[in-house]
Amino acid sequence: MKTAHKFLIWLAVLPLSVLLVRLTGQGAWLLGGLVALIATILYGSDLHAQALQATDAKRGSLRRLALELPRFVLAAVCMAIGLACLGWLGWTVWQPQSLALKQALVLAGVALLMLGGGAALWLEGVRGPPPQVRDWFSVRFDEHEVHILARPPGEAPFDGSFAWDAIERVIFKDGGIYRSDVFYVFVRGGERAFAVLTEGEGGSAFCGALCERGHFPSEIFFQAMGSTGGETYVWPPLESDGKS
Repeated sequence: MKTAHKFLIWLAVLPLSVLLVRLTGQGAWLLGGLVALIATILYGSDLHAQALQATDAKRGSLRRLALELPRFVLAAVCMAIGLACLGWLGWTVWQPQSLALKQALVLAGVALLMLGGGAALWLEGVRGPPPQVRDWFSVRFDEHEVHILARPPGEAPFDGSFAWDAIERVIFKDGGIYRSDVFYVFVRGGERAFAVLTEGEGGSAFCGALCERGHFPSEIFFQAMGSTGGETYVWPPLESDGKS
């Protein structure tokens, strides 16, 4: 299920929980509303991060600031709710009829959740979204050779190339739903394979060129692209079906 669908579902639960409280008179339904509120905030934050990743605005630019503004507003609202809950809890302590222990613990829990969530959202907005593969990896090619340039965060950069006609074996490694798929290209005379990340800049074009030149069959490529369990596909095959 996509993040947008989950966001809409939890958003719909919010008024539903309030409606159930009014119909049944049971305040316990508000707990469902609280869970829905937290889930809505989390999935909304994910959607916002996806929107930021899709834009090419530089950090510190007005466009980036405008996109980050909803996150800071939401963080401020969460922290304000948390502080209000703590203030109310502190005020009731000095009243003749203070809250019951269970109610006080629930209120304290809500306050801590809101304060912690607001602080996390604020820090995430200051830090910005993590770099994507296309931000630090690129592959380019012409009729004769392939050039790879990689500058992974916190690691040594790599700049290398290989000729199309030097390719001896290609291994496709499925990265699942959280990591990029990778082609490991073995060439004649090479001690190590060249890694080409399909989610990097130029990765999709490289996949097409690799199949068109016969270094990796299209039918196996489409089968590999449909997998999400971390499978490995080899060509020329080590086994009869090209899958290991």
